[in-house]
Amino acid sequence: MHTSDPADPVRHWPLAGLVVRTPRLELRPDDDVGLAALADRALDGVHPVDEMPFLEPWTDGADDPGFARGVMQYAWRCRADLRAHRWSVNFLVRSAGRVLGMQTLAATDFGVLGEVRTGSWLTRSAQGRGLGTEMRHAVVALAFDHLGARVASSSAFADNVASRRVSERLGYAPDGVEQHVRAAVRRCSCAAGSPRRRGAARGGPRRSTGWARAASCWAHTACSKRDTPDALTPSE
Repeated sequence: MHTSDPADPVRHWPLAGLVVRTPRLELRPDDDVGLAALADRALDGVHPVDEMPFLEPWTDGADDPGFARGVMQYAWRCRADLRAHRWSVNFLVRSAGRVLGMQTLAATDFGVLGEVRTGSWLTRSAQGRGLGTEMRHAVVALAFDHLGARVASSSAFADNVASRRVSERLGYAPDGVEQHVRAAVRRCSCAAGSPRRRGAARGGPRRSTGWARAASCWAHTACSKRDTPDALTPSE
């Protein structure tokens, strides 16, 4: 809807008016006030200190004075770099008005390929309640039902059990494996071998003590619209 209000950002930034709601969550593209709250949730903690679920280990700097500012700057860069052929939309995930984390929906050459990618994180106090599944389901449904996507893909380290379980619940199937060098913190568990069915690691985890760099499996999964469930129960 067009508006003549000069203070309304939707006039020039339509994403400002987008909202996706689920039974427990509300997802909106990031705004500056919400980003400040997001930075606070990152400071509250995202994962145990002896684990690193991210390909880019951005949480390693949580003790740095500029960490919170960096969380906001990353989202600003994504917003500034948004183009028709390459875009990344970072949704702030809220429950009862409180920011809990971020859900990303991204694509490259979407008009030709019809493929979207997702990534996400939740503050630790919000984990373990099925919210990760609910928020990814929300943006994948947006992509399939309203943007015309044909494929949705996601990636995770083989030892990132929570992310792989979300993919399983949403009907994703294995779609390839990459090897990456990952900076391992003390007592970090690193997957040994290649992922098998739905990203499970062959041979189980191998424990590394001390400070080292380890090669880890980065497993890709993908799904089409017919693979994803129409609805989820809150427990999922």
